[in-house]
Amino acid sequence: QQEGILTELVVAVSRDPIKPAYVQDCLAERRDWLYRLLTEQNGALLLCGDELTMIKSVNEFLQTLIMEKESLDAKAASLQLQAWSKAGRIIRDVWV
Repeated sequence: QQEGILTELVVAVSRDPIKPAYVQDCLAERRDWLYRLLTEQNGALLLCGDELTMIKSVNEFLQTLIMEKESLDAKAASLQLQAWSKAGRIIRDVWV
């Protein structure tokens, strides 16, 4: 963080008995920052979690974010999300 490589760490634990949090909800709270990170700041988003549920929900959120910010339809937003992934802007460390 001191070197500017990591700017923010958001930990979402859905099974936390005191304050459960879902990744897609944490990202939604930071939607404007996240969009600027991915589009203007050449940043990257690293996602770690369950492929079957968490990644699906996060992908849906990201696609919706792209649709909202860029006025695109679902197909075009999906292609943009794929392009970010191929460019290493969205990195997924997932398990089944």
